[in-house]
Amino acid sequence: EHSQTMQRSPPERATGGNVTVDNVSVLAVMDASLFIRWKSRLQLYIYETFSDLRISEMFDIIVDFPDSLPALSDLKTSLAKTHQFPQLVTSLRKTFERRLLHAGANTSDIITQYINTIKALHELDPSGTTLSAISKPVQQYLRRRQDTVRCIVTGLTDDTSSELFQELRKGGTEGGRWRPKNLDWSEDMDKDEGEDDEDDEEW
Repeated sequence: EHSQTMQRSPPERATGGNVTVDNVSVLAVMDASLFIRWKSRLQLYIYETFSDLRISEMFDIIVDFPDSLPALSDLKTSLAKTHQFPQLVTSLRKTFERRLLHAGANTSDIITQYINTIKALHELDPSGTTLSAISKPVQQYLRRRQDTVRCIVTGLTDDTSSELFQELRKGGTEGGRWRPKNLDWSEDMDKDEGEDDEDDEEW
């Protein structure tokens, strides 16, 4: 009887058809990477959809301030992800022109809404950039109203409305004028819309 030395061969890699263990690992990594990318896209889509909804409701959110603070907080979180501030400015400007800046609105109501706009946008964007871009058409319209000065003086002498003086100067002052702390895309939007130097007159 001849003894035969049995030599063990290296273990073969498990295969499933033409797919090796290494290939399965690569595919798993690719699937995980693809899942992460699609998850990020889905999250961004959800944030953008939510921002679109809140932006379309922004006028009413301002009217309801400060009861609408939770909605503003949610929108602020969403805009931090989507950076849809230019869309917010464009939408709110159009809404103001349609619902506020017309002959049928009382000057005192316009001023009250403007005060709420200052407060709400300060919560949404403390830099003042968004407020600077939105407030210019409101200021221009109020300058053309004959009773604007009278309404402002009445408001400033009313104990319940004296915060108008304070709100117009929030965000920093320069020579007695309200100025936002930061300006970037809002200036570009104004240039694109062809606004003249009258916007820079003292309010």
